Amino acid sequence: MLTQYNVERSAERLALIEEKAYDYPDKAIAQPMDYVDLLNTCFHLDRLVEEHMVMVVLTAKMKPVALFETGRGTATRCLFSPRELYLRALLCGGIRIIVAHNHVSGDPTPSQEDLAAYRRIKEAGDVIGIHLTDFLIIGSGGLYYSYKEHTEN
Repeated sequence: MLTQYNVERSAERLALIEEKAYDYPDKAIAQPMDYVDLLNTCFHLDRLVEEHMVMVVLTAKMKPVALFETGRGTATRCLFSPRELYLRALLCGGIRIIVAHNHVSGDPTPSQEDLAAYRRIKEAGDVIGIHLTDFLIIGSGGLYYSYKEHTEN
C-alpha cells in the first residue's frame, strides 16, 4: 500500500493525516517512466485542467513511502515553497523526493520558471540532506520531461 497524506496541526504539533491509500507493490522505482506512471495513476496529472505539484517521498533504496499534493494553481502556474516540500519529507522520514507538476497545454517542455523551481528545490534539499531524485513535467499522451534524464543530478 502507498498512502497519500496531508499535513495538519494537531495538539500544537504537525501530524500526517492519511487521505487515500493506493494498492501499489512494495518495490523500488528507478526510471522516470515509472514515476510518471505512478503519478498519473494516483493524481491523473496528464488530464488535469489546472497545474498541480505533487511529491513522492522515497527511502534510500528508492521505495515510495508517501505521496503528497503540494500545490494547486491555475492553467498556467502553480505556487510552491521548498520549505513545504521538505517539511513533508522530513515528517515521514524521507531520504529522497521526486517532485512533479503538469503542464495543462500538454507540452512538457520546461520553461525558465520550471528551471528556476528545479534549482531552488535541489539547492534546498542539498542543504538539509534530502536528495531531489527527479523533477518531472508531465504533459498529455504519455509525454513528460525529466530533469534526471536531461541534467547532471
